[in-house]
Order: sequence, then C-alpha cells, then structure tokens
Amino acid sequence: MDEQNINQNGERHSEPQPSAAPQWQPEEKQDNGYQGTYGTGPYTEGCVPPFERYTPPFQGPPPKRHGWQVAIACVCCLAFCVAVLGGVRLSAWLLDRPSGGDFSIQQASADEDAMGYLDSVQNSSYESVSDIAEDVGQSVVTIVITLSYGSTLDAYTTQFLGSGVIIGEDADKIFIATNYEVIASASDVSIIAGTDESTAIQAYYQGSDVDTNLAVIFIRKADVPEAVRSQMKIATLGDSAAMRLGDLAIAIGSPVDKSFGNSVTVGAISGLERSVSFIDEETQTTQTMTLMQTDAAINPGNYGGALVNGRGEVIGINCSKITSTEVEGMGFAIPSNIAVPVLEDLVNYGKVSRPYIGITGGNAASYQDFAAQYQIVSGVIVVTVVQQGPAALAGLQPYDIIITFDGKPVEDFDDLSAAIDEAGVGKTVEVEVLRGYQQGEAETTMLTLTIQEKDSTGR
Repeated sequence: MDEQNINQNGERHSEPQPSAAPQWQPEEKQDNGYQGTYGTGPYTEGCVPPFERYTPPFQGPPPKRHGWQVAIACVCCLAFCVAVLGGVRLSAWLLDRPSGGDFSIQQASADEDAMGYLDSVQNSSYESVSDIAEDVGQSVVTIVITLSYGSTLDAYTTQFLGSGVIIGEDADKIFIATNYEVIASASDVSIIAGTDESTAIQAYYQGSDVDTNLAVIFIRKADVPEAVRSQMKIATLGDSAAMRLGDLAIAIGSPVDKSFGNSVTVGAISGLERSVSFIDEETQTTQTMTLMQTDAAINPGNYGGALVNGRGEVIGINCSKITSTEVEGMGFAIPSNIAVPVLEDLVNYGKVSRPYIGITGGNAASYQDFAAQYQIVSGVIVVTVVQQGPAALAGLQPYDIIITFDGKPVEDFDDLSAAIDEAGVGKTVEVEVLRGYQQGEAETTMLTLTIQEKDSTGR
C-alpha cells in the first residue's frame, strides 16, 4: 500500500501584529492521551518517501511546532490502533471557560438569526459562484496568530495566518470555528473580518479537540466596530452526507497574506470518505480521520476556512492538502456532519468527552508470524501501556492479549473500541486477558479497569 504525506501547517506571516500587545500567558505543556489508528501498523514496507514540507518565511528562529503530516490510507491491511500520550501544547489565553449551555449550530433547516446581532447567510438559490462568494465570504474571517518563543530577556515573536468560519453567537460573544492546528501554539490570536485588513479584533479561546483537528475561538461583541459588524454573517452548515462526486465545491479563506483575505477557489467534490492518517511529527503518533476531498485550491492560510456547496452551505472545514510537486488539486476538509457535534460541544463545554483506557495495541491476528508462532487466533495485543493510565492502574502489561471487555468478546480493535464507547467514562469493567503464552504457559487473567475521560483538548 502506498502512503502519501500531506502538509497541514498554517502559513507563518512576519508582518507586525495589527492588534494590541498579547495579553495571554502560556501554560506549561501537558501530556494527554488519545486513542487513534495507525494506517498500516509499524511494519509497513514499500511506502513512498514523505513529500517536502512547506516552510514559510518568518523572522527570528523557528518556533516549536507540532504540525501533522497526513498520509492517504486507502486500504489498511494491518490496522494498528493506538492510545498514547499526545502532548501537543496549547497556550492558555485570557480564558472565559465555557460553563455549558444550549448552543447549537445553525444548519440548513434551522431558524435564521436567533440572536439578532448578526445576519445569517442567505441559504437560498444563487445565480452564480460570485453570489455565493459574496454572501458566504462574510462568514469567513482571517485569523492572525502570534507565536512567542525564547527567554524573557531574549524573546521573539512571529505571525502566521489561518482562516475561520463564523458559526454562531450568544448574548455577548461571536463564535468562530477553525482548525486546532491553526491555534495550537498561539500566544495571541486576533481576527480580521470584512474588507478592512488593518482592523483586528482580539480573540479568545473557547475549546479545542485534537482528535478532529477542530477548535472554537470567540470575539466579544463589544469589541466589534459597527462597520465590521455589517460585513459579518453567521454561516449555514449543510449536510455533507448529501454531497456527491462532482458537486460544486468553493473554498474560501485567507492564503499566504492578509492582503489575500477571503480568496475564492472553485472546484468539485473529488472524494467523499477518504481515510486520512495524521502523524504528529514530534511523538510519531497517528490517528485516522474520514475527510472530504476537493480539487478546489487550498493553500497555507486557507486551513480552518470554509468549503461551500452550490447552495451557499458550509459542508466542510478546510484542513490540509498534498504539497508534492507531482500532485495537483488534492485538498481535504473535515465534513460538516463530523464537525457540527464537535463544535457544539466545544462551545458548550470547551471539550469533547470521550472514554479512554490508555494503551497502544493492534489486532493480534494481523501480525501473522506472531499469531502463528503463538497460535493466537483473535484478540487485541497490548503493545504499550500509558504510565498511570487506566490500563496501567488495572495491571495490563505489554503483550497481554485482550479477549473480553466488559463481558463482550473482543475479536479485534474495532470490537474493543465499540465496547469502550458503550461502557462510557467512569464505568468500572472486567477485562479478560491472555498472558504467559510466550513461555508456553498460556492462562487467562481477569482485571478490573475503570474507564477515564480522554483529554483531547491538546492543552
């Protein structure tokens, strides 16, 4: 199986920050567990070399980034599933921690203009792509990210750009969706909306989710000039599952430079359910997502922007592209049907709650030589155990083979994942494992494990 790597870094930009001086204080890096999937396991052969990564210009020494490379995994013959320490850093900004609420994203059938502060996208018939771009473009903003690095006495800053989509509001805030990677290492964030690129509005952190590469930031209504407010609209999110191959796809975002804000590129939906593996360069951990493919040009700075259909509905959040000189027109977006529930949770709770046990592992039967040597027919083999994680506390060890989980048979990692999800956070379950088989003394052992909540905020 061939794999191809995609660059997902946002563009860094070296012009001065247009907003006030940074007000945020960074937070110490923490390690966070997640469960994902390796595309083809650790023993893949015959893969093409990684494509060259895009290196944008900037001032001063490069900041530490945790960008993802992306590999297309069309057929996974060895599905290797992982739950490891993620450890991606997110600065703590002037936090208004979400306390939960009833926020929901406006979709195609929803009532318009619930709060009355911002207009909503027309969401009706358009006569041309120009009409769509003019209307929906008011829902897309430029995100200016400031990175700080170095010591207090020898500090440096640099900037790069991303894009965001206005997804809703409450009484005091306007919420903007973007990619997690756009804001992951930010020490300060501001947004530019409308046609005046010199007017930047301070933005604040709302929530993030590493697993889906989504985040929500917000601006305060009190900070928005009237002239800017009149050029902002709330996007309508459509049904990504209703898209067909060849449907019109319009990408709107801010590539390369602020002067190119709300650039519009036009293409088609090239693929509906592409299996794409995101690889963290620092930890070499991987998770797999299902993305929508388009040949509408997506460039650095477009990430976090909107992929729009012919009805003016946002059906994807742009997130990556293949950068090889041998490849043209292969960009990817997070489908709206995946994004909507995640974004709603990020606005309401600041995170997405997922169950977590803290192992890396794979289908025992997939490792054919190993399985044949030890007569292993099925089950999930534990490769590593996260220190102080739920599995470690329960006594799971490397090379244990999980046979049942919460009374349910485990044939493969899909079975294990389904059983974990069904049990949910906080439940104490019995886990049956096979051990001792390498010494010719195979025996089953029953362990008690309490499922914890996975921290997927990246903080």
